[in-house]
Amino acid sequence: MKKKLFYLAVAALLAMNVALTSCSKDDEVDAPDSLTGTTWVFSEGGNSLTVSFPTDMLYELSMSGPDIDEMDGMGFYTYSRPKVTLKLGIGDDAEEIIGTVNGNKLMLTYEGDNLTLTKK
Repeated sequence: MKKKLFYLAVAALLAMNVALTSCSKDDEVDAPDSLTGTTWVFSEGGNSLTVSFPTDMLYELSMSGPDIDEMDGMGFYTYSRPKVTLKLGIGDDAEEIIGTVNGNKLMLTYEGDNLTLTKK
């Protein structure tokens, strides 16, 4: 049950941000070689989401606010500059949040919704 609430809360946060970003092939991407040690935050309407990358394969996620249940979690990620993939769950049932890093912005996409986090 907590797992479903987690997915629902992430989807709700993603849906709240309507910032759509597009890039052409000619756009230069400014992305670090590694996300290890970085923290990214989103805050809107009292709701917040923080994603940290303490190692080269684990991420930590924390969210809270009046529109969502407070939740903390961790999972695995892969990073191939500038693309990051966060795994939600384990094994064949794992869902993915796809993201792109450009400068101090991390744009995440989950179930068609977009959310832009800023590097802390």
